[in-house]
Amino acid sequence: MKYDVSAEALQKTTHCQHNFSCLETGKCGDKEMCKFEYVDGEHVIFLEDEETADCAYRKTFGTRQLCRCPTHYAILKELERKIEVTYTSLAAAAKKAAKSE
Repeated sequence: MKYDVSAEALQKTTHCQHNFSCLETGKCGDKEMCKFEYVDGEHVIFLEDEETADCAYRKTFGTRQLCRCPTHYAILKELERKIEVTYTSLAAAAKKAAKSE
């Protein structure tokens, strides 16, 4: 899956070790992107995995792991927008169908 993120997010991502491969392949180098549990504000992505990894944007927070990558955050926001648009479109179609019955 290809992602289109803002130039601003890319400019903020100054320590990418994988030449922004996530934008083309959805992977971080040859590994899957870190799975997230939830996003708690801009560039604060709580990860599912509690093990450390060799990434400039992955930080330990107590017993948790955080991702602070601006590009990863932008990808998640893009996905969120796509889901919201799909949901809104489906809701509108359902409402229209209900009116025509």
